[in-house]
Amino acid sequence: MRIVPDTNLLVAHLLGRRSASAEIVHLWREGRLEFGMSRPLLAEIRSIIAKPYMQTSCRVPAARIQDLLDALWERSVRARQLPRLTIVRDDPSDNILLATAAATAADYVVTNDRHLLHVRGYENVEVITPGEFLRRHPPEGDGPHG
Repeated sequence: MRIVPDTNLLVAHLLGRRSASAEIVHLWREGRLEFGMSRPLLAEIRSIIAKPYMQTSCRVPAARIQDLLDALWERSVRARQLPRLTIVRDDPSDNILLATAAATAADYVVTNDRHLLHVRGYENVEVITPGEFLRRHPPEGDGPHG
């Protein structure tokens, strides 16, 4: 199964909270789930999680941030070319997630973003929350929540 993670999912993971978002990243790191990624999406993710406040106020080590950024590019299914979409009108930057999902044949965009959740999906890609994703696809084995 392949998903496109929104930045808010990755931030929740980095903050170290036991959460559905952290469980999803855990499943991906174990190879039980694939992430779809594109250069524009990785640039957006980097612009948020590499901000100094993530290291200072949120106390996330720079090495942990860099490790995640490196892994996102190296271990994800990469989009070669993105379709131009204007599906999310309230926040046009969110179209990058849907375009990445379409270009990588992802099953889901997983997010807590209300603009994306309002759209619900595009073509064969469904937009759902991390909690809903885990309810539909409960992890097997010994993950943090499984």
